[in-house]
Amino acid sequence: MRLALCRQGLTFSGGAAGHSFLPSFGPLPLPGECMSDKLTPIPPARAAQELAKLSAAFKSGELNQHEYEHKFARMVSELRDRQISGTRAEIMAALEPLRLDGTVTPGEWHRFVSQLGLG
Repeated sequence: MRLALCRQGLTFSGGAAGHSFLPSFGPLPLPGECMSDKLTPIPPARAAQELAKLSAAFKSGELNQHEYEHKFARMVSELRDRQISGTRAEIMAALEPLRLDGTVTPGEWHRFVSQLGLG
């Protein structure tokens, strides 16, 4: 197993008798500490696609309410961490058709836009 140490680009690897770690590499980063350093922003169309996919899964019964809420929160969190590329107008232009054509409910759309700080 290899776990990249984002701050220093070093690795932690499993040894024969468990895990080995060379202490001279310094401390491990805190969870989420370097997340945004290496992640590329998400295109607005991809964010819209993921919202539509999640909404469709819930509407079809593939996800129950609890699963839907969990995945929705996780999606918003990941989008906040990675950020959506483009201007506010470009992001809204990608999301607005989902609301207008009924792909997502007005409540889902408003919640998504609000939680991302776009509305």
